[in-house]
Amino acid sequence: STKSDIFYVDLLVETDIETEVHRENAMRIEQLVNENIRNNLPMTPRYVDEEDLIKAKESGEVRSRLLPEGITGRIRLVEIGLGSEMVDQNTCGGTHVQSLGQLQMVKFFKLDRVKSNILRVYFAAGKRLMNIMNVAYKREDELTNIFSCTESEIVGRVNAMVDDRREKERVIQKLNEKMCYFQAKEIAEMLNANDGVAVIDLGDVDMQYKTILANTVAEAKGGMSESLLLMIGGSESGEEGSFLLFGDEELVEKTGKIVAAALEGRGGGRGGKFQGKGNNIRKGLEEARRLMLEAKA
Repeated sequence: STKSDIFYVDLLVETDIETEVHRENAMRIEQLVNENIRNNLPMTPRYVDEEDLIKAKESGEVRSRLLPEGITGRIRLVEIGLGSEMVDQNTCGGTHVQSLGQLQMVKFFKLDRVKSNILRVYFAAGKRLMNIMNVAYKREDELTNIFSCTESEIVGRVNAMVDDRREKERVIQKLNEKMCYFQAKEIAEMLNANDGVAVIDLGDVDMQYKTILANTVAEAKGGMSESLLLMIGGSESGEEGSFLLFGDEELVEKTGKIVAAALEGRGGGRGGKFQGKGNNIRKGLEEARRLMLEAKA
């Protein structure tokens, strides 16, 4: 199988051997393979009948599994190397290079244990490997320019940037929580003054903020019994965005889908929350409010 220039092959392995041991073995195999490539070992095909093949298997000379059903006549063996330098002899009906030197080089990139007895080896060779190396070098060069660092410092710079972003997100989260506290008090008062129904356009905010705000409103109000709160958010220059309907579990269950339809959207939820995305979140607000009031009545 392949993705771009990198291929992979799945190998059957012993289940009681650690992956790290297989990884060390793979590195040794890679060195041996490239040594054989540098030695430009030849590939020689020869043909045998089924009886000779069975004898070769029994003696260990050929490592092939059983042939597919329906195979008749003489069978092709592929020999890599000659005499004492022969490294493999196997049945094969596919295409081969004339000698290993045509492969130029083989590189194992990654080993994944996809099952207890299957090891997936990602690799590339020849021109594909050259393409990968060219792309990798170009990307490395771009990153050293972006971060103004050497090649060995790239990972450290990226890790520092990720840590800084996480810290900023944590600070933003705390600020959002504080802002929600004051906004939630206003929304709770709005719900109490409007028969337990409120519809709010929060502007360009994400679903995480809406969820924090909804929970803070419930705390400020002492629960959402007999109440329905609809919050929308999205780019202020457009009609597409997300919505969160929050409140009395029975009322949310009753109105979730029809409110979503009023906003030309769809969604889902449970436990007193129904969220989704809509194509007409602002023009559909009044209809959504009417449906919520009607459900309460």
